[in-house]
Amino acid sequence: VEVKGVSGSGCRFIITSNELNCARSDRRFVLALVRHAESDARIVELFPRDAFLAKFNFDAIQYWATFTG
Repeated sequence: VEVKGVSGSGCRFIITSNELNCARSDRRFVLALVRHAESDARIVELFPRDAFLAKFNFDAIQYWATFTG
């Protein structure tokens, strides 16, 4: 289970490449998304692996740059 929290009702959060690789390779993966995470009115939604991969888009936001010579 990977837990991600967002402050409002939106569904945008950072997920690492390792977390995404886990979702893609482990059929038991579940995302627990906590909306309104900073309030007393938290809402938790569970996204099993297939739903997570189908309902979210993944955009690269950073890369490792390694000097090669």
